[in-house]
Amino acid sequence: MKKISLVFLMFSLIIISSPKPVYSIDVNLDREIIDNGPVFIPYKFLKISDSQESTTGDNSGPEAVFSLVETAIQEHDFEFILHGGDMVEFGAVQEEYDTYYWPLMSSINNSGIPIYIAVGNHDYRGYTSSGDEDDLNTWLENVYNPGNEIYFSFDGPQNDTHYIVLNSEYYFEDINATRQQAQIDWLISDLNSNPLERIVVLIHRGMYGAHPGHAAEKPPIVTAFEDIFIQYGIDVVLAGHDHCFYYGHRYGIDHITSGNAATTGVRPIPDHPDVGWQEGDMALEGNHISIFEATETGFNVELIFTDGTGLNFTVDVPIIDIYSPRLLSIDNSTAYEETDGFEISWIFDDDYPDNYSIFLENNSVQTGLWLSGRPISYSVDTLTAGTHMFTITVEDTKGYSFSVNTSMKVLPGAAPITSSSTTTTSSLTTTTTKPAPGWNIVTALLLMSLTGMLIRKRRR
Repeated sequence: MKKISLVFLMFSLIIISSPKPVYSIDVNLDREIIDNGPVFIPYKFLKISDSQESTTGDNSGPEAVFSLVETAIQEHDFEFILHGGDMVEFGAVQEEYDTYYWPLMSSINNSGIPIYIAVGNHDYRGYTSSGDEDDLNTWLENVYNPGNEIYFSFDGPQNDTHYIVLNSEYYFEDINATRQQAQIDWLISDLNSNPLERIVVLIHRGMYGAHPGHAAEKPPIVTAFEDIFIQYGIDVVLAGHDHCFYYGHRYGIDHITSGNAATTGVRPIPDHPDVGWQEGDMALEGNHISIFEATETGFNVELIFTDGTGLNFTVDVPIIDIYSPRLLSIDNSTAYEETDGFEISWIFDDDYPDNYSIFLENNSVQTGLWLSGRPISYSVDTLTAGTHMFTITVEDTKGYSFSVNTSMKVLPGAAPITSSSTTTTSSLTTTTTKPAPGWNIVTALLLMSLTGMLIRKRRR
């Protein structure tokens, strides 16, 4: 089969015609998109920590924070809330929950927003004991995590991010090698089965921070988790416990600590030799809440302090790929049974193209690799007259796929000669108008002679 070739000479004045006809292309746009892939919509979640109130201390700070929580819930559409632990001062005492936790949590519960809570050191404690897992029973009776679990995971609302909640207190309040290993085994299993590439961990005691009094507590958490986090590409670790805001970046992981503080004002926390700050670390003291907006490129973080001040920053953690390939255009021109050179083609877009399969009437007819923005074509020269149904499925290297059904008409006989060619795709229509047939080489030579005579006459 041959394609039409038009040669334009002398600024398109002379057109040498091809003996083959110019085809009129009629595109059938009747198609069914089976899977167009997800479109990411940014969403928000609220993060609070160390909101403990107690019958034994000053509760002005926690009360101010819960006032911020109530306002934030009214002003923002949160998908979920994360709590970094220390719900009350003495988690083994039911009176603490009855008097402080439940009344102040009413806004969250009434909103219907899911809340996921990490265990804090105070959640184990009674009035006279530091606690063990038996003391956590009171916490479990009041806190409702998925499956009533102490450590667990869940995925973001658009399958964009994997969130993991861990218990740091197996290394402090409830030191138990069996429980430590069980959590590690579960964590590795969870990470092995997780298909999402953006991962956030919530834990009460973080690996790094700005509180010099808690500096000695960091190494056990680093020893237990950091190698695993690096190996599996954890992106962000959210923590509490230090009663301040802290940000630091270590080994490709962003560490963000936030929670209530011992002061109602906002002030920077200076470096301390026991903390081990690095360039880029920052810390502030002051009661606050954190609003996270998840986007395709990371998290926009807004800190709101109880004195009315705030801080905004961005954590760059792009989603590697959560999209299936996208259809750009289809060219399913009407073909003619006795004329060669027709084909059906599709153009797709994706950052990670891989393979494709073309099916004709449910039978595989062509497979191969594809490139983003380049056509995938199939010759229809062997098709008989009638309407034929094609299905093409393209996949990317991340495992996402896209399928589209496209009909193709083949008319009996040869393609007619026409003076115009119109090409239409799903996204673009172009028309190229050509002179009527009849020009030939003789006409072209006559025009060339006439042009030469005109030039010689001017020279005289």
